[in-house]
Amino acid sequence: MHRNSKKRSRTRRTTVDGSPKPSDYALGSLESRAAARAWLAATQTRFQLIVYGIGSPLNLENSTCKRSLLSDGTLFEFVILDGSITGITEEQLDEFTSRSPITPECERNTREE
Repeated sequence: MHRNSKKRSRTRRTTVDGSPKPSDYALGSLESRAAARAWLAATQTRFQLIVYGIGSPLNLENSTCKRSLLSDGTLFEFVILDGSITGITEEQLDEFTSRSPITPECERNTREE
């Protein structure tokens, strides 16, 4: 099987005026935490490195994703797809990667030593 890779860098800087802010709710409440997550998702820089096969059908069950939050706030995603990337939409890829936990960079470096 041939392998190929694709680098994708996206910056989400599309905050919506009028959207809820964490400060609109009580500190530590479910609503303030949800608003903080929504704000982070809308403003975070995201870098993806995708490795995929050529000529074989996509199998997400055998595919992997590792996500790390870098010290500058960038979300780095390393995705290895078992099969061709042509079998997945951008929305499906985002849903697949979002299932993987995000490891802070300092924890990742500590475990490698």
